[in-house]
Amino acid sequence: MIRTRSLLFLLFLMVPMALNAQLWSGIISPSRATDWSTAGIPGGIPSGSWSQCGATIAAYGSSSAAASSATINNALAGTGTGYTGCSTPYVILLGAGDFYLSNAVDFTSHSNVVLRGQGANQTRLHFAAGQPGGQCNGWGGVVCLVGSNTYAGYCSTSTIPCTGTWTPGYQGSANWTAGYSQGATSITLSSTSGLSVGTPIVLDQCDTGLTGTSCSGTTSDNGQFFVCEANTTCATELTANTNRPWRGQEEVVVVTAISGSTVTISPGLRNPNWASGQSPQAWWGNSTITNSGIENLLVDNSANALRGIVLGPSYKCWVKGVASDDANNYHVFNTISSHNVVRDSYFYWTVYNGTTSYGIGGQTNGDLLMENNILQGIVDPINFDSSCSGCVAGYNFAVNQYYSGSINYLFGIISYHAVGESMILGEGNIGSFPDSDNIHGTHDMNTLYRNYFNGDEPNNGTQTTKDTAGVHVAAFSRYYNIVGNVLGTAGYHTTYQCAAPSASAAQCADTAAGHWTHVYDIGWSSNTQGQIDYDNTPPVANDTLAGSTLLRWGNYDTVTGAARWCGNSSDTGWSTTCSSTSEVPTGISNYPNSVPTVGDTGAGQGALPGSFYYSSKPGWYNVAWPSIGPDVSSGNILTCTTGTYQGSLVLSSGQCGGGASSPVMSGHAVAIPAMACYLNQMGGTPDGTGSMKTFNASACYTSSGSTGSVPAAPTNLGATVQ
Repeated sequence: MIRTRSLLFLLFLMVPMALNAQLWSGIISPSRATDWSTAGIPGGIPSGSWSQCGATIAAYGSSSAAASSATINNALAGTGTGYTGCSTPYVILLGAGDFYLSNAVDFTSHSNVVLRGQGANQTRLHFAAGQPGGQCNGWGGVVCLVGSNTYAGYCSTSTIPCTGTWTPGYQGSANWTAGYSQGATSITLSSTSGLSVGTPIVLDQCDTGLTGTSCSGTTSDNGQFFVCEANTTCATELTANTNRPWRGQEEVVVVTAISGSTVTISPGLRNPNWASGQSPQAWWGNSTITNSGIENLLVDNSANALRGIVLGPSYKCWVKGVASDDANNYHVFNTISSHNVVRDSYFYWTVYNGTTSYGIGGQTNGDLLMENNILQGIVDPINFDSSCSGCVAGYNFAVNQYYSGSINYLFGIISYHAVGESMILGEGNIGSFPDSDNIHGTHDMNTLYRNYFNGDEPNNGTQTTKDTAGVHVAAFSRYYNIVGNVLGTAGYHTTYQCAAPSASAAQCADTAAGHWTHVYDIGWSSNTQGQIDYDNTPPVANDTLAGSTLLRWGNYDTVTGAARWCGNSSDTGWSTTCSSTSEVPTGISNYPNSVPTVGDTGAGQGALPGSFYYSSKPGWYNVAWPSIGPDVSSGNILTCTTGTYQGSLVLSSGQCGGGASSPVMSGHAVAIPAMACYLNQMGGTPDGTGSMKTFNASACYTSSGSTGSVPAAPTNLGATVQ
C-alpha cells in the first residue's frame, strides 16, 4: 500500500506522538510504545517509475578469471562510457547471467540510483575470494551503499572511559542542551555547523550512572529504564558494542528545519528517559547516501566476504527482491541509517563464524523496516546489534536456526543482542522465538504482536535442547509488551513459564528429558539459564523486573490452550485461565500500563487491530489478514507427525516426506506470504536443511506492490489525555 503524501500526513508527523490515536491505543500505555507507521521509506520504494540510464550491462567475467566491478561502479556514478549525462534518479540495469567480480560493487556515496537485475534467478553476482576488509567503509562488504563515514570500531576494553581501540566514525557532534521530553520534535544543540535539512543525526546520552563528555562514573542499576553495556552489572560480554562507547541509548532522527540553535526533528523523541544529567549529545556525518537501492539479483558471498550488502551511513535506501547466500557475518548490514528497507528477499545460510551468523539487521538505526523476507539456515536471522529506534521486523519467515556447534542450541528469529534497542516492533513473524539476551547489555520497551513462535525446531532428526522457550526475555529486558501472539508447541512445552524469582536463584527445573519445557523464559541471566557464555565471565545477576514490568495480553499458548486476557476480574477467564493473577503491570512505579480495553471480545471489548503499523491490509499481502492471533480461526499450518520431516511445519501432508500431518495451534496461525513462498513456490525443505533454492520475488508476490511503504496516515487522529 502506497502512502499518500497528503497535508494530513504532514500534520501527523508534526504532532507529538502522545497526542495521536495509535493503532495500539487502549492496549499499550503511550510511554511504552511509539508510532511504527513511520518505519521504512515515506511513500514507499520509489524506483518503479525511474528511467534506465545507458545500455543494459551484459554479464562478464568468469569463474576462473574474475573481472573488476569498475564497469558497474562507473555506471552507478554516471561516469562510465554511455552513462554520463543521465538525470537522477535513474536505474542501472544488469542483464541476465553470471557476473564474476574481483572487488565490491560500490555506490561511492551516489544517491538517487538503483542497481537492478532481471530477477534473483537470472542475474547473479559472484564475488571472488580475498575481498579486502576495507571495502564498504571498513565493514568488509561486497555491495556498498555507503556514505563517506569510516568504520567506528568497538571499545576493546570494559574500562570507563574507553581506553581501548576506538576511532570515531562521524564528522560532527554537538551538546544537546534542551528538548528532552518524550514526543518532542524540537531540540537545542550547542552547534549546528555542518547540519542541513534532510540530514539524519544520532541522538545519544551516557549510560545510566555515567555523565560528562567521556561518560565517567560508575554504572548502576536505577531499578527502572536501565541503559548499560559491557559491564559486569548487566552484560556477559565485556566489549562495548556501540559506535560511541558508554553511550548506548541512541535514536536516529532526521533534521526537518534549523533556526539558530533550534533543530526540528522527525520523528519526535521516542524514549521517555532523556535527561540533562546524562550529558546528551548529537552526532552526524557529512556524506550520507540517500534514496538508492539494489533490486532483483543474487549476491553470492560463498567466497566468504565478511559481510554481504552494507548500507550506511544511509537514508531511505533499500534492498528488494534479492537472494543472498553464504555470508560470513551479515547478509544485509545497516549502520548509522534512517528509514531503510529490506524486503521481499531470500537469505540462505551464513558461514559459521563462531556464533556470528547473522541474516539482516545492524546497529545504530532508526525507522528500519525489515519485511516479508525468507531466512533459511541462519542462526540469527534478524539481529539488532545495537540501537534501533522505531524499527519494525514484520512478516518474516525463518527456518533452521539451529546452531551446529558443540551443543544442541536453538537461536531466536529476532535477537535483541546489544544495548540501546528500544521501541522496536516485531509483528507477524513465524519462526523459533524472540531472543532478548543480556550478552552486550540492556533493552527496554520492545513490542511483539501477532507472531507465531513455536520455540521448537528439529534439525536433521536431532532435537534442540537449549533455548527452546517460546519467548526469551532475559535479565535487563524491561517494559516489554507481548500482545496477541501464538506461542509454543503442543506436547513439547508443558510449563507456562520459568521466571526468575530472585537475583540469585538457580534456573527452573525442566521436567521433560532433554529440553526446556516452558513457553516463557523471563528474567534469567544468560549465564544462569544455560546460554552460551562467550567470554566465560562470572554470571550476571537475574532480574526480577523483567517479569514485573512485562505486559502480556491476549496471547494464545499451547500450555494454557486458550487466549489469556489476564488483566482483572472483569476479563474473560480471570479465575480459570488466569488463576486470578494479572499479567498487566498496573502497579509498578515507573511506566505502568492500565488494563487494556481492546481485544477481549468475550468481555465486550472491541477486537484487536490487524496490525500495529498498518491501518488496513496492505496491497502486497496475498493471504488472510490478520494471519496470526487469538482471533484467527482459519489457520492452515500443519506439523508433520511422521515422515522425513517429522516435527516440522508444512502446508500439506505431501511436504512431510512420506509422512502424515495434523493442524497446529487450534487454527490460530495462517502461513504468511514468505512462508507460503518458501514451501509452495520454492519447494523449500520443511526443516530448512539442504541446498539453496531458486528464488524470484515476482513469482511469489504477484500483487507486488511490495514497495516497502507503510500505510496512509490514520484518519482517527485525536487528542488523548495522558
